[in-house]
Amino acid sequence: MSSHLLQFPSAHHNPSQETTLYLLPKVSPRCATDYTINNAINGKAVFRVTGKKYGSTPGREFRDESGLPLFKLTRGAVLSRWPWRITLPDNKEKDLGRVCARDPSMKIKLHIARNCVIGDRKREDEMVRLEVRRTTTLYMLGVLVEDGDNEEKWKVADIRECVERNKTVGHWPGGPYDHVPPKRVLDMKVAEGWICRF
Repeated sequence: MSSHLLQFPSAHHNPSQETTLYLLPKVSPRCATDYTINNAINGKAVFRVTGKKYGSTPGREFRDESGLPLFKLTRGAVLSRWPWRITLPDNKEKDLGRVCARDPSMKIKLHIARNCVIGDRKREDEMVRLEVRRTTTLYMLGVLVEDGDNEEKWKVADIRECVERNKTVGHWPGGPYDHVPPKRVLDMKVAEGWICRF
């Protein structure tokens, strides 16, 4: 049995601080990394995201700052209630978590194993439930991540377009610029204890 770096706090964890990160997309087709998630204070890359959007096995692989894989997000059965799966890089059979997206409300539910220990049974009390919902109709402007385990719906992350780092602004869907804008740089404020140890 080996412990994994991806560990979430208990359901009763009450964060008192936040960590500020930003997501930086890579637009070069020659770049193996699709995104980096950087510390907003020193600019250091904390996570890297690689993978492919199309093909027979679309998905993303999340890596730590040294390049070691943490987990994979892959597409499951199209008609499944949980069409996305979160697995360890070397274990495609066992799910660490499941993702359900509900359109058009942009509400996403995630069920993730709290302590990702290989070999342990996955019980309901060991799962973390998160809800992701869009907070505005603007393209990728605001996304809120809430703790779905609590009736009070604690906010654990706030994701918004980064005004300082984007060269252009987002567009209204269906507006005069009816096209998908370039990949956006996003600011992410994450509650203490809700990111991998680094």
